[in-house]
Amino acid sequence: MKLRTAAVTLAAGLGLADASIVTLALPQLLHDLSTTVQGVAAVLAVYTVVLAVALLPAEALARRIGPARAGAGGFALLAVASLVCGVSGSLPL
Repeated sequence: MKLRTAAVTLAAGLGLADASIVTLALPQLLHDLSTTVQGVAAVLAVYTVVLAVALLPAEALARRIGPARAGAGGFALLAVASLVCGVSGSLPL
């Protein structure tokens, strides 16, 4: 039970850190992507919608394959998505 609590706490902490990093990066996004405030607002909106839409399927997946495997897959997906966003040179809207 302690391991499960630690895993949930770690996942919640990573979610909070991810959201904080996105918020702190907004001024740099404006500069690096040569975009407008509306473009950055669109990035935040899409980020929030994707996160919200992914929660229910992720929960269903965790029930089918187990929370440990679903969590590992989620972390891998986050890493790949972060890498793709990191190498993006522009904001095509």
